[in-house]
Amino acid sequence: MPRSMLGAMTVCLIALPAVVGPAKAQKRDSTLVRPTTVTVRITNDPDPWNGTFSASGVSTKCGLADYGYPHRQNSFAVMFPDDTATGTVTSVNFDADTLKSGTTVHSFYLAVGTRIGQRGAPPLYVVRANQPQYGEPGTATLTKTANGSDSLTVKGVASKGRKTDVEMILVCQP
Repeated sequence: MPRSMLGAMTVCLIALPAVVGPAKAQKRDSTLVRPTTVTVRITNDPDPWNGTFSASGVSTKCGLADYGYPHRQNSFAVMFPDDTATGTVTSVNFDADTLKSGTTVHSFYLAVGTRIGQRGAPPLYVVRANQPQYGEPGTATLTKTANGSDSLTVKGVASKGRKTDVEMILVCQP
């Protein structure tokens, strides 16, 4: 390649950034890192773990989780907490392939961890309503509040040897 052509290409490459404007920043994902409160009520646990538990903190994820799959265009997922939560609910993992705001579904997965002071923590309460063979039915309802929060109400039956009732209300702030 002749030197004159290299010189012209160099000048063009140096001048190109001045002609092209800066790239626009990517829009923030509104489903990530959301302030969250959760209340869980456990009843009918044959072990002494019954009670009402609550926590507040930040969710890693709270909202649409389509993962690029067409059947998940109206999905809803929660992963809580992002870091250490304040309270007696130690973890929440919720996932529904289809759960639009204003609807109730019977197919979802919920795993909830709780802690009772110095007594410790029981195994996770898991409701596999999306897998009927386990006999863990439930309902999950999602509503959008006036201030833009997502409110998730879940009722289900968890198996940990015996059937245990799990109720949860989780609210993710905008």
